[in-house]
Amino acid sequence: MQQPEIRIMTPGDLSAVMDIENNNHPYPWSKQIMSDCFKENYISYVYILDGEIIGYLVQTFAADESNILNVCVESRFRSNGFADQLMHKAINCCREMKNSSIFLEVRASNAPAINLYHKHGFVEVGVRKGYYPTEQGREDAIVMALEILALHP
Repeated sequence: MQQPEIRIMTPGDLSAVMDIENNNHPYPWSKQIMSDCFKENYISYVYILDGEIIGYLVQTFAADESNILNVCVESRFRSNGFADQLMHKAINCCREMKNSSIFLEVRASNAPAINLYHKHGFVEVGVRKGYYPTEQGREDAIVMALEILALHP
């Protein structure tokens, strides 16, 4: 067994990342949207376990804030702390960049993700009504924030 690794996503990772995206989201991002994450002001990470990409995180930066746009771990690897490690990496990156805060949106029905974000100190700061598509129509997004400057170094 190789040591797990989190590293910056490269264009060569796109195929594996898109496989995870398509297999784990009912409304996945397109390849074009994911490709846009290689532009300036984005940092994306992949989680590698035994040579296989099993998860990723995409974040963007503007001014002194960050937005986490997408966090996903392949379903067969969930509940093993991999998303937790990706979140640690993203938060530490923001701390190093002297960001003041991190924002994200999460489906109101996604209790495991909401619990993960609460564990990292995120608090609910708002709701975006009808933000996400569903088979029945639309679902609200909970907007969450983490104040980086309030965290201890």
